Amino acid sequence: MAKAARKRSRIGWRRAALGGGALVVVLLVAAQVALPHLAENEVVDRLGGSKEVVSAHVHAVPAIKLLWHRADRVTARVRNFDAVGVDYAGDLSQTRDVGELDVRMARVQATRRLVLLDVSIVKQDGLLHGRGVVDGAQLAAVLPRPFALRLVPTDDGTVMLQGSLFGVGARAEVVADDGEIVVRPAGLLGAFAAITLFSDPEIEVERVSATPLSGGRFALSATARVR
Repeated sequence: MAKAARKRSRIGWRRAALGGGALVVVLLVAAQVALPHLAENEVVDRLGGSKEVVSAHVHAVPAIKLLWHRADRVTARVRNFDAVGVDYAGDLSQTRDVGELDVRMARVQATRRLVLLDVSIVKQDGLLHGRGVVDGAQLAAVLPRPFALRLVPTDDGTVMLQGSLFGVGARAEVVADDGEIVVRPAGLLGAFAAITLFSDPEIEVERVSATPLSGGRFALSATARVR
């Protein structure tokens, strides 16, 4: 009797284990189907809603890691995005646990008076690459005083500004320096008068560049790493 009871107990435990294993498999399959969809909905909401987002895809295997905001690949295509008041650095820092990122936005309202076109944010091999087209005259109009500077074309991609600074004729270069973006007057004064345009403890900017386009426009590019 005791032997038969032990045998029935082992069979019961085996069935329970098999049933538990099957339940885990079902839950993982359900998560693989449902979690990316939920994550895609969050991406759509953050990029302006279904009216502006053409497509959004989140890929993660296993999908359960999406609960920890980790993903293998995120892609999105957006018509218009209003970035006024958006915490750029905060949003970029959240890509730390995304393996690959490819977001394209046709038009971005960067500030109330500055619009960027054909914006792309791509992450590969741990590096973020951003690009956007800006009207040179529009950019010059939004620079704060005492800057009365405009972008001028260069052959090597240097972001060069020319005009006046504190009412004096000047040229200044926008560069990545120790993870920050700074504007530095040309000449000896640049060693002492650099002004920081962007600095964040979680974003390390490695390079900035500008490519002249037709009609007084420029393609601005930057490469950065999330710390």
